[in-house]
Amino acid sequence: MDTNPRDPAPAEPSPPEPEEAEPTRPRPTLRGARSATGTLLATLVATAVIGIPAGYIWALLAPRALAQVVSRGAADVVNAETTAFIVADAWFVLIAAIGGLLTGVAGYLLVVRGRGVPATVGLILGGVGAAALMLWIGDNYGHAQFQHRLQTSPTGTYLHASLSLGAKGALAFWPLFAALAIAIPEAVAFFRDPGRSRTRSTEQPAATTAENTIPSQDTPAEQ
Repeated sequence: MDTNPRDPAPAEPSPPEPEEAEPTRPRPTLRGARSATGTLLATLVATAVIGIPAGYIWALLAPRALAQVVSRGAADVVNAETTAFIVADAWFVLIAAIGGLLTGVAGYLLVVRGRGVPATVGLILGGVGAAALMLWIGDNYGHAQFQHRLQTSPTGTYLHASLSLGAKGALAFWPLFAALAIAIPEAVAFFRDPGRSRTRSTEQPAATTAENTIPSQDTPAEQ
């Protein structure tokens, strides 16, 4: 009779611990790209067209320098130290700043909080377009009439010069104030709740990922 103890069976190796999978970021889809492009273009156009009434407001409020016809087709400013040009630029800056604030606040409340970066870019680029339209309308408002009178009026006639913007840097005020109107509430919300911005930015991708991972009801369950 064999009395020797049997060798103990070798212990089975423990299975390796599963590594934590890194969260996968949802890849941009063609539908998402189209949606972002549509949002950008819509906000851009909607903001730019507001420059049309702003241009007429500037043309009606800004003063014109007084000029005197010295020859056919030529005129000189009567008072070289007139403040009409400075006041006209100031009116442009004021109207552009108000327009930027209004479009920025309205855009933030209506589209930026739901659409994010594409809406923000559209509002800022639309502010550039609005300022350009405002300048073009103001420069051309009454310009043809002034040129006609300049050609037909006798020497010594006093005319009000057409409107022009001396400080072209004023064009930046519309997009600048639109950007500030968006950035300030975003910064305040971030410092109050730093996690809110990250949560809001991931809500839509997470929902899309969840929809893609839900098994179809038509697929039989694994046994």
